[in-house]
Amino acid sequence: MLRANGIEHHVQDFEAEVRFFREVLGCPENAYVPNTVAAFKVADNFTVIVLPRDPAHPPYTNLKGETIDISVDLPEVDAIYERLKDKGAAIRQPPITYTTGIATGIRNFYFETPGGLTIEYEAATTEAAAQLLKQAFGQG
Repeated sequence: MLRANGIEHHVQDFEAEVRFFREVLGCPENAYVPNTVAAFKVADNFTVIVLPRDPAHPPYTNLKGETIDISVDLPEVDAIYERLKDKGAAIRQPPITYTTGIATGIRNFYFETPGGLTIEYEAATTEAAAQLLKQAFGQG
């Protein structure tokens, strides 16, 4: 059985990213070694491992648009958004509820960490949207 446990996130400013996960997101810290590695639990079964970018390493990725999806209960979408906005998080899209297309019935918002990692908090507003999320994430 394969299971994604986390993502490595290589950043220019290691301590700024660590502060963001600690102070803005309030994620539990699984491990921390100054200027070397920090691991934060962002969901029950998913960890973001923050590492300083090695300038001698070839580019880590040419991709743009990588996003961590975190599903929450519907009331949490707006509450988390307000908390992050109040703490100065770089909001990329405020909360919206899709009314057309494949994402109909999903309410979400996006923000970006100081190191450039985009995170989406999402929730289903309808049973059809809940089933879509379960199917998309292999839970149904």
